[in-house]
Amino acid sequence: VASSQDAEYSGGDGDSNFTAPLSPSEFQTFQKYVEKEHGIDNISEEDIPVSRAASGSDATTSSQSDPDLDMTWLTSAARAEVEGPSADDIMDDPFVDLMPSDLNPARKVNRKRAKSLPKELLHHNNLSLLRRFVTPGGQIMNRVRSRLGAKDQRKVAKLIKRARHLGLIPHLGQWKLEDHGNIHAKDIQMEKDWEKE
Repeated sequence: VASSQDAEYSGGDGDSNFTAPLSPSEFQTFQKYVEKEHGIDNISEEDIPVSRAASGSDATTSSQSDPDLDMTWLTSAARAEVEGPSADDIMDDPFVDLMPSDLNPARKVNRKRAKSLPKELLHHNNLSLLRRFVTPGGQIMNRVRSRLGAKDQRKVAKLIKRARHLGLIPHLGQWKLEDHGNIHAKDIQMEKDWEKE
């Protein structure tokens, strides 16, 4: 004995070639899919069987109980992946072009890619520059951490050692760099804000 639902799903006249008609929300989703994937935007309800709004409670409970139709069980990330990125998301996302290799750069810098330090800056009195290439414990940074080319790494290491021997920087630990400007300035005798306690 066939139930009334089976007769409704089969088209009502006993023809068993059709499946259950789509709900209006399913039809809208199908329209979006066909337009996005195949570029066809003129699909109407005459082309595909769409069920009319039945009793409201039955329609909502049937779609909520069927996990294939209802995507509320998915996490938000999975739902976004199923739906695909929208054009606004692509425009707003700064990491669209980011590749995994960008997050893990080469350990050492190739000399052709390394930007050389200007010769004017390389001096043992330039403590602000030397401080950038010394660890908090006072060790000279290696090339992986300093991101210098081999030639500049040797120059900076030599300058740090020279400044250590001259007593400009300590051999161990951090140091504080105080630059008070030109000592031959006219207002050298006036008390500055940094000198007041």
